[in-house]
Amino acid sequence: MSPDTAQLWGEVFDEVGEVQWPALLAWVDSGCYVAEGDDLPSTSDFKERYCGCWDSFEDYATQLAEDICLMEGWPEEAQRFFDWDAWIHDLEFDYTVADAVDSGVFVFRTL
Repeated sequence: MSPDTAQLWGEVFDEVGEVQWPALLAWVDSGCYVAEGDDLPSTSDFKERYCGCWDSFEDYATQLAEDICLMEGWPEEAQRFFDWDAWIHDLEFDYTVADAVDSGVFVFRTL
């Protein structure tokens, strides 16, 4: 890596910070990242797409359903018969999921 490239990567590190650096690297490794300039990842796109580190995609999807009040106003019978597994499976097509360094997964919106 050239010194100029190393400096650019250092600037990317400074923008995302040490805590989110592993997530950014996982996003780049996934191949689904948005590049700018010298194929460096776009930190603004990363921040827009990054949904956090979760124990599993299922955990993320369950929290999302709660956050968006997915079943608000639904009759109890409809809630009972809702196919969570199918919903989570279909939802995952809108995301990139990458293994986290220690455990769990990083979740990124695919926009």
